[in-house]
Amino acid sequence: MKKFVAIVFCILLMIVSGCEYDAVNVSKERDRLRDLQAKEKEPQVFDGELEPRMPDDDENDKTLEGIDANKNGIRDDVEIYINRRFDDPDYRRAFKQYAQMLQNWLIVSDRPAKEVAKVNAEEWHRTSLCFNGLFGNSSLEWKRREKLDDEIYSFQFGSSSLRKEANEKAWRKMTGQHHDLWDGPYQEACKFKFN
Repeated sequence: MKKFVAIVFCILLMIVSGCEYDAVNVSKERDRLRDLQAKEKEPQVFDGELEPRMPDDDENDKTLEGIDANKNGIRDDVEIYINRRFDDPDYRRAFKQYAQMLQNWLIVSDRPAKEVAKVNAEEWHRTSLCFNGLFGNSSLEWKRREKLDDEIYSFQFGSSSLRKEANEKAWRKMTGQHHDLWDGPYQEACKFKFN
């Protein structure tokens, strides 16, 4: 039964996510955020962490992983975008969890298909459950979530052909794989405590 649920979940996830690479103009957003940081006298603190500086675009896009100066598992430009996009700390933390999952999605894309499926399906499912707890299950909230989801997705993958290719490779490896989903308690799907 779990395998059937996993297959259905992956199909639904691909339909819902829609692979939106252009929901945000990444280059313009990076420039806007860089300008915003330049005007601030002091580095900002979000959710107890000092925000990294906006990295150079060329350096950031040279590798699949990009630049993660504070080593929190989120590429710095994506982290800054999330910090500045969401006023609500629960939303910031949930979307940072999503960004960590997407970053890991890229990093494991070269591993064998079964490993890619196992790692990614569990984290996709866990993050989806976290979002359900945050947004609820109404269709209006799903549409809102999908729009925000697309923004982060496009910021994560839309700036680099290398990242787009790794993302598509990971999706291909997920296709047809059988794997279990995250099976922890629904209330523990978020890797943080709600305010």
